[in-house]
Amino acid sequence: MPDGKNSNDAEKNRKDFNASDIRFTKNGETVYATMLAWPGDNKEITIKSIKPKFYPNKIAKITMLGHEGDLAFEQTDEGLKVTLPASSPSQYAQVLKITH
Repeated sequence: MPDGKNSNDAEKNRKDFNASDIRFTKNGETVYATMLAWPGDNKEITIKSIKPKFYPNKIAKITMLGHEGDLAFEQTDEGLKVTLPASSPSQYAQVLKITH
């Protein structure tokens, strides 16, 4: 049995998250996309898994939890393009609320 200082080998091999690390959950008709790393202030990101082939619904609006107002977005064949706010509302994960 390993002792405490050697018990977490996974931590030694862990890679930090980057801007393409996004996790999804759904509540009713609302999809939440959690970004595990902040891509940058005012950056446009493309969520490739939310493209018409996989997500045919027309999106009505996108907001970010902790941020006032809607975010600019465009649905394209490449994926969902979202313009992020001027600063991150959280030092941890950021969550996009996607509604149609």
